[in-house]
Amino acid sequence: MIHRAVVLASGRGSNFEAMLTAIHNHTLRNLKITDLISNRPDAGAISIAQQNGIPVHVFDSKSNRHLFETHLLELLCRLSPDWILLAGFMLLLKPEVIRT
Repeated sequence: MIHRAVVLASGRGSNFEAMLTAIHNHTLRNLKITDLISNRPDAGAISIAQQNGIPVHVFDSKSNRHLFETHLLELLCRLSPDWILLAGFMLLLKPEVIRT
């Protein structure tokens, strides 16, 4: 059984890239990263996702944190991943996100 994962990333993308490499090398098995979510439009993880054909969703957390959290929860509910992986994601997640 393949587990579907959504990755949240804020930075350069080195952790995200390591996850993709581990999946490619079969070190991390039975996992498919379906989407990347970032709170920073300039995050390096975005270009890594695009190079690997992974859909990217960017919600700016600086201008309106409440709106960011609302969009994040809506998207996670719609995507319904088996796992939510944090790869250098630099925000604390509210309990509602963890329970999703």
